[in-house]
Amino acid sequence: MLTDLLIAWGRATVLVWLVGRMQDAPPGWTASAVFGALFVVGGHFGDRVKERRRTRARAAADQDVG
Repeated sequence: MLTDLLIAWGRATVLVWLVGRMQDAPPGWTASAVFGALFVVGGHFGDRVKERRRTRARAAADQDVG
């Protein structure tokens, strides 16, 4: 649960910071590439965490039934 919260707040914090930064001065291509890569990696990590939770829930449900 804590991991999900950190992932959700982390993405939102980066998004708000990035939008605020873009209003001050548009980022260069290197900063855009870094932020894009971080966003993709964060999304991938979040998807892996969700899938791991689903797998554990399925295993727990199977043990309860059996």
